Amino acid sequence: MFKRSRLEEWYEGKYPEYDVSECGMVNTISSWSLHEISILKGIDDIFFYSNSEGENYLIDMISTIYACKKENVLVTNGASEALFIVLLALCDDKSKVICQFPYYNDLQPLLKKIGCSISRFELDQNSQFSFIFERFKNSLECANIAILNFPNNPTGSELKDGDYANIISYSEKFHKHIIFDEVTALSENKTYIEKNIHYHLDNCVCINSMSKAYGVPGIRVGWIVANEQIIRECQAIKELISVCTPPLLQKIAFEILKHRDIVIRNNQGIVLQNINSLLQHHDCFNSFFTINRIPENCSCCLVKIPNAIDDYDFCSKVYDTCNILITPGKCFDLNGYFRLGLGINPNSFDIAMSRLNTFIRHYFN
Repeated sequence: MFKRSRLEEWYEGKYPEYDVSECGMVNTISSWSLHEISILKGIDDIFFYSNSEGENYLIDMISTIYACKKENVLVTNGASEALFIVLLALCDDKSKVICQFPYYNDLQPLLKKIGCSISRFELDQNSQFSFIFERFKNSLECANIAILNFPNNPTGSELKDGDYANIISYSEKFHKHIIFDEVTALSENKTYIEKNIHYHLDNCVCINSMSKAYGVPGIRVGWIVANEQIIRECQAIKELISVCTPPLLQKIAFEILKHRDIVIRNNQGIVLQNINSLLQHHDCFNSFFTINRIPENCSCCLVKIPNAIDDYDFCSKVYDTCNILITPGKCFDLNGYFRLGLGINPNSFDIAMSRLNTFIRHYFN
């Protein structure tokens, strides 16, 4: 049986004054005018079905970003559909899959429904949830598919270029599939995957979307980059699920990607301001909680709270008392932490941190 996402259950019915719970950028695209980039030119096109694989102009843009062929790209309705389709295409009852932990979504119910054998690959909690290649390699020895999410949501942990190279080299040597979920990658320059995946499409699949780094989750546009056979299988599944991605949403995605350097640079600046604000406030209450790591390429971080305090109860009290929404670690099967979003307006973030500071001093000192 499928169970509802604990993360979505946490959000349900909450309408905070200050929302610092998200892992992606929030409402930052409004800082520059969509009208100036001619979103609505050719508006007549929006009343027709799109091609199931996506509109040619958007596929051209994505294939340029990844330096791959058009045949290696499928446009989807967000990254959630992309991941769902990829798992259906690659997995069957003979598949042995390792799922990274922590991960923002619980994939086990779907994989169990498919009939896969599932095991966890856990990031090293004792070293700020770092990736350790030898641990990963040992986990993958008895599996044929791995699902990785970097920069990691919810921890903010990232991979070094050498880690990517080792993962890909190992997967190719032993004929294993690696699914790279890079939706939170906030990089003005190309990520390692964007620069190199076209060399490794026999074994690697990348999914991404407009939701997190670009800050427009409501338009629900994502994509899959993979070899042509996997793309054809994914397209056949997509045609059964959603037929196509709405043309107007693809047009908006195209225009944003066309200006991606401006968008990402703006979003990086917002995250940097909020990190500086967080560090200043952290000096006031560093005896109460610990920041897991300061992210370089991600718009969220993980915060550790004292062991004696239940994270769900703590986050609930913060919401009820301060009208601030943060995300308890229990939503990710990770007790004793909360996720803090760094992608909101800096003035709002600073006010939220001031309120959180006051709350902690009042209730826990």
